[in-house]
Amino acid sequence: MTESPEHVANECRIAFWADSIREIDWLAAIAVRPGARNVEGRVHEDPLCYAVFFEDPGGNRLEICYRQRS
Repeated sequence: MTESPEHVANECRIAFWADSIREIDWLAAIAVRPGARNVEGRVHEDPLCYAVFFEDPGGNRLEICYRQRS
C-alpha cells in the first residue's frame, strides 16, 4: 500500500483487533522493524483490554488491541 504524496497525518487513530494478547506482543515487535515510532504499551486499559499504540513512518496513528469477552 502506498500513501498519496499529499497525505498529511492527523489525530485520527485506526484500530485493529487481535485474537490474543500473544498476537499483540508479536505484532508490536513486527511494527518496530519497518520504523514504527512513538510506541506506547503494551498496556492494559482495563482488565479486559490489552493494546499497543504507535505511529507508522508516515505519522498515521495506529492501535492493535485485544478485548476479552466478559
